[in-house]
Amino acid sequence: MNTTGIQSDYPEEQQTLISMLQRCSPYKMLNLRKNNLIFIQPELFEGFEDIKCLLLSHNSISQAFDGNQFTNLKNLRFLDLSYNRINLYFEGAFSELRSLEVLDKSNNNYHFMLNGMGHKLAFVAKLSSLRVLNLCFNSISARISQRVYSTSIKEFIFRDNRQDIMWPTEIYFKFFKNLNNLTRLDLSLNHLTCLPSKVIQKLPSTLKAMYFQKNELTSFPWETLKYLPFLDVLDLSNNYFVTLSKNMVPSSFIPVNATVRELTVSVNKISTIEKDFFHNATMLSSLNLSYNLMQRVEFADSLLRTLSVLDIRMNPLICTCDSIFFELVSRFNISIPFLTNQVPCPDLLKDKSIFSSGTLVCPDSHNVFLFSSSFLLTLLFVIIPMLKQFLG
Repeated sequence: MNTTGIQSDYPEEQQTLISMLQRCSPYKMLNLRKNNLIFIQPELFEGFEDIKCLLLSHNSISQAFDGNQFTNLKNLRFLDLSYNRINLYFEGAFSELRSLEVLDKSNNNYHFMLNGMGHKLAFVAKLSSLRVLNLCFNSISARISQRVYSTSIKEFIFRDNRQDIMWPTEIYFKFFKNLNNLTRLDLSLNHLTCLPSKVIQKLPSTLKAMYFQKNELTSFPWETLKYLPFLDVLDLSNNYFVTLSKNMVPSSFIPVNATVRELTVSVNKISTIEKDFFHNATMLSSLNLSYNLMQRVEFADSLLRTLSVLDIRMNPLICTCDSIFFELVSRFNISIPFLTNQVPCPDLLKDKSIFSSGTLVCPDSHNVFLFSSSFLLTLLFVIIPMLKQFLG
């Protein structure tokens, strides 16, 4: 499907739209984006009963859905309601859409920001086919259902809300707990400054990927990973970490049974990492430490044997020929992205890479020994005959 003509002032919005169009591409679609719609009635869709994808984003719909708006669209699978003012007051909202798989209700923050108005997510439990729920950019903070129930949702996008206001209140500790089939949870841009252990413990144990990008975190309760036995991906990029240490948070360390394979802590302020911090991370294969403040890269050999990808670009590394960094590059079979142009060496080559010329500038110790030995032997063979002739 050609999406080159799609234009948006916001890259994230454009990407979301492209993703929805790609999901819809195999099916019959009705696109009513940017049509100044303010009210939805069943009659609007007469003659379109066979569509499976409906795009209603960027309208002015300010309405409390009660389960009667889409009665003519029994086979609808994908519904985009982003950039409207829809009110989630009635528990029967969307109940007529039994086949709905993807619901995008992002950027509908108008009613969520009104004082004294409650919002109900009980409708989610009635959508037995729903796989993806997008509620991002809604400023959700309070006066909403204490829990979300679903046995079908696999992906919950909750970016740019106010989880920092919800989670300090104990009634919302179990907000995600009853999403019994959830595998991907995005809590980026939620103004979070800390993650209470009790909250992580109450997340669905089925999670495979968690995203906490662009928050204000300085630490993570690593010990709680034991409650997430299937977690593969953990993204903590764009936060305020300054170190990765067992002493940063008392009794917080990566547990023996941690299953994380891909860890991202890029774009933080990390300057030091405790050498044995990853001692128990036996499943870790990809570690992204790019755009931090590290000068040294020192890990236990057990981790270096497990890693297949180590991203350390744009750190002020000390990478002289006798540094541990050089030993890491030469001894272990690890892919280091952008090594030739984005792993600078300020001390050795004035912010250029040690591989910038295409060949390693640091000599191999074995080659140095061979060169030195051959040079000395040659010198002896030349000098001894000359001395004999000179001394007679």
